[in-house]
Amino acid sequence: MRQRMATLYAPQDPGADTTLIIDIKPKDVITAIDIFFRVTNVTVSVMLDAVTACIPSIELVDGSDTILSLSGAELQAIGFYDRLVMPHHEINLTVGGYFEVGLTHYFGRYLWDKVFALDPTKFKNPQLRIQFVQAACNTAADVVEMAVYAHCFGEGGPIPSGMLINREITQHTMLANTHQYPDLPTDRVIRKILLRGHSEDHDPITLFETIKLSADGGAYIPFEVHADMLERMLIQKYPRVNEMYTLDNVVTAKTIHSALSSDQQISVSHSVMAAGAFAVATWTGALLELAASVATAIAPNAEVSGRMPANCFPLDFGVPDDPDSWLQAQEFGSLELDLLSTGDADVGDITHVVVQQVRPY
Repeated sequence: MRQRMATLYAPQDPGADTTLIIDIKPKDVITAIDIFFRVTNVTVSVMLDAVTACIPSIELVDGSDTILSLSGAELQAIGFYDRLVMPHHEINLTVGGYFEVGLTHYFGRYLWDKVFALDPTKFKNPQLRIQFVQAACNTAADVVEMAVYAHCFGEGGPIPSGMLINREITQHTMLANTHQYPDLPTDRVIRKILLRGHSEDHDPITLFETIKLSADGGAYIPFEVHADMLERMLIQKYPRVNEMYTLDNVVTAKTIHSALSSDQQISVSHSVMAAGAFAVATWTGALLELAASVATAIAPNAEVSGRMPANCFPLDFGVPDDPDSWLQAQEFGSLELDLLSTGDADVGDITHVVVQQVRPY
């Protein structure tokens, strides 16, 4: 069976703040789409947000039909939880250094899945829409490069029965010690729910007290757990993540918005100050602040490790490769989440709910 890589958007600068509209021209079955982007840091400055904040929206549309819709941060998290490998993420805070990220939307359970994949011939005018905000992660960001590629089956490729899609279905501002009841779709099988507790002040899991999923008004409870116990389960299932940074070598405080948001640790090399090292790192959620250092001849390198990319954590259903074991949402008249917040949650925190579904052809 032949395979090929198609260029949907050749490497180029899309502009400072824009929405790219990219026609899906290949007619071959597509197993995955890669999105690569980077911005150049032009002065010594602090980060404003994670690099994925530069891509607040990714959509696959067919006319008025929105097939998939989520943020770059959410796609980064899904990429990790589906593959157990962190998508490419690297930051260089020196002048001329890059902030760069690679994101992949898999339309199947894995690359080259013959059962689930995007078949462009099933749609009239499929288009990829990527919203880009150049300075979202850093005010000194300049000179952007973005590229988009499709991994395609060639001649003699499979006839997929459907595809996996990811959609953010709701977001809402949090309040302390409050229940929120987002409804979930019941039109298709659900493989995974992704919850994002977006906060600059807290780990995402600490924003939730309990998480419950009810079907048909409570006739069936597929999921009910205390959030802190869920965190322990996820620690046993998903590995720690490491990400690399190059810090500037001048006398400034360092502000990093990590892609990781829980249980973080940092180690720094090639850096000196009066005490011979950086001051103790201060973490608040995904935000890391390091006290100012003395200038060094070599830009210090830093390795951050942690968990829960992009402030997200999953609610998984069944065996990852067995569609029959996933949540058969179409068998119910209603599905409702009950998210009880803790006292840590406040109006600056936002809950996002993403569902990963099977869209049949």
